[in-house]
Amino acid sequence: MFEEGKYYKESGKFDPLGAVLITLSVTALGIVLFFLYLLFNNWCTLIYLNMIAAFVAAAAMGWLVSKIAGIFKIRNKTVVIVCAVIGFLIASYVKWAMYDYLDVKKYRYNNMKEESAESYYALDVYFGYDVDTQAMIDTYKEIKEDDFLNLYTGGTINYSELGFSDDDIDRAHTETVWKYNDFDKLLGTSASEVEKSLEKAKDMDAYEFTFDYRKSEPKKTVMHLLVSPKELWSDIGEINRVGRWSLRSSSYSVDKEKSDNVTGVFLWLTWLGEFIGMGASFLALVWRSFEAPFIESEDNWALRKGYSPKKFYAPDDLNEFKRSLEMSEFNLFDLEVPQGQQPAKYLSVEIWNSRALDENYMNVYQITITQKGKNTNTAKKQIIKLLRVSKEFVLSDKLF
Repeated sequence: MFEEGKYYKESGKFDPLGAVLITLSVTALGIVLFFLYLLFNNWCTLIYLNMIAAFVAAAAMGWLVSKIAGIFKIRNKTVVIVCAVIGFLIASYVKWAMYDYLDVKKYRYNNMKEESAESYYALDVYFGYDVDTQAMIDTYKEIKEDDFLNLYTGGTINYSELGFSDDDIDRAHTETVWKYNDFDKLLGTSASEVEKSLEKAKDMDAYEFTFDYRKSEPKKTVMHLLVSPKELWSDIGEINRVGRWSLRSSSYSVDKEKSDNVTGVFLWLTWLGEFIGMGASFLALVWRSFEAPFIESEDNWALRKGYSPKKFYAPDDLNEFKRSLEMSEFNLFDLEVPQGQQPAKYLSVEIWNSRALDENYMNVYQITITQKGKNTNTAKKQIIKLLRVSKEFVLSDKLF
């Protein structure tokens, strides 16, 4: 059983303002960085560069956490991690709302602004303008969608190849044309209202007609999606169904025969992998908040003296070695490697100290060097973390 009193233990103290600021700052910075990442993702066709950009953005957020925790002298791991994770999750949720908004804007809204409402909704195909409007309404309210599709196509079109989902096709076989297209909202409920809408549809683009004139559906702004999680989830599911990028690029192909768009389970796993990777980059930098011990007597973080230039032989029994150093840190010097020798496995020592040198701590790392062909691999493993040591040890010429 090792002596806990010989090792640094955080006090658990924290400034509530600093804790709140961590969450708010991570959220704010995350939203900005994720927005820039999405723009980059939309522009860059190299998937691997997009992955690097995602990890860099997450790491920057983690770096911010470590700085705030240091400035506000937060020495409570749980508080830092919880506040940081909350901020990261909020920013990630906003990221998905921004992703959905940018996707809708690119693949729907931009097209709507380039087409008349008449053309976009194929209203001339449905109605024509030489027929009494009310008669057309009565007719289409009675026609089932499957009958209508068969009437105009002879049942020869494969609607799944045109982008219709299974749910769309099922609805098409059970709902009227009127209900399927939600013409009550798009055109109106009375003959005069429908007739006026049809005339406006000739002169207005589909975007203006839908959102400004008829207001038949809400605009999918980021804020709208944030407060509509069910709708956001539905949109993400639809994007997953059709895909938005291939393994070759981040571009989207509408030609399903030539497309190799990533969809379905593999895309869900890709998104999950991105989230986990970003979270790992984020937490790796957050962990830097706990690297330095806090000197309560000085109300400040310890100074990092750095690594000793000396090397020490790695012991065969690590547990016995730890007990030996707990009894006296000077026992380390018995393992000093003579200058000029380079063992394949050795110990490296890092020192943190208070300004008055009355409270000092030592980290010990085991370094293992292996040779594989022409490549040299170096592995580093911490075996002792923040063992309290004396001023005499820190100032010894056998260490520095």
